Amino acid sequence: MSTITPASAGGAGSAEGAGTQAVCGYYAGREIAYYNHCGPTTIKIKLDVVRGFDRTICVGPGDTRLGLKSQIRDANYVGGAGCRIT
Repeated sequence: MSTITPASAGGAGSAEGAGTQAVCGYYAGREIAYYNHCGPTTIKIKLDVVRGFDRTICVGPGDTRLGLKSQIRDANYVGGAGCRIT
């Protein structure tokens, strides 16, 4: 489970779109899961996949859409600063 906490007391907004959240790390809207990377470089995150194998991906700064929240349970930083996004 992710240990990321909201960056502000307001927490996650009600809007589904990315870029409206004040959270660093994993968060989910009504249907879509996202990862907001607050740092300046690319990093690797591990996706906790509900029905399937967990996988590691590279994400850049800002919001990355991960997929349906019913399919992606969580995502956590695993290192790999400077990885290549494919």
